[in-house]
Amino acid sequence: MQALMTQCEAIQQIKLRHPLLIEWRLDYWPVGQLNQLETLQRANRYLRASFPNQPLLLTLRTRAEGGQLALKAEDYWQQLQFISAHLEADLLDVMPAQLPPNISRTTLWQLHSGSLVLSHHNLQHSTYTDSVAAMQRLLAWARPSDVVKLAVAVHNDQEMLSLLNATLQVSAHTPISLITMGMGEPGQVSRSVGSVFGSVLSFGAVGIASAPGQISLTKLDDLLIDHAEGGFNHETQS
Repeated sequence: MQALMTQCEAIQQIKLRHPLLIEWRLDYWPVGQLNQLETLQRANRYLRASFPNQPLLLTLRTRAEGGQLALKAEDYWQQLQFISAHLEADLLDVMPAQLPPNISRTTLWQLHSGSLVLSHHNLQHSTYTDSVAAMQRLLAWARPSDVVKLAVAVHNDQEMLSLLNATLQVSAHTPISLITMGMGEPGQVSRSVGSVFGSVLSFGAVGIASAPGQISLTKLDDLLIDHAEGGFNHETQS
């Protein structure tokens, strides 16, 4: 809880040019406290009070997609249900590839009263075709109010351009908001220019980065290109 309060205070001291969305990375929360409802709700209330005008995104990232927790599909689904039932937020991150096979779109849509961020994190090599296919699979789960997010490991400029071109292609044919980014140092450019290619949001860190190549919030705020129409421009993790 103290670490969360420290991060919130640090964010409040930063003067930003762009709108802010707060992401609470629950997989970084102390493992023994993930099911301690009173502690979680107290932290939830603190976040809401600290940022009353900023949307809140709840994320529980598993190790299979670059997060901190090693969870089986059934355990991941149970944790999502627990989070959605007891914590209050505007958006909830869900990784469809990590869900049990019996979970349907209809079941998923009943999980959370707000929007879903349907995400996938490819930690290996990804081509243009791979990225387009991954976004299309995520779009198949999405309602109009939801968001599709794809993060891929990027090893060179060509792979970064492939991701950006895939984003441009898919965004031109869907009204659903997309978030894409390249992970790793070669993918950092995609975090600041993604809006030109149809990505509506980028991730900045306060303190320790939660993904390879993630840029600090203040640096991202300076670098971010003002091109996206609507949506959020950037966010930070707590």
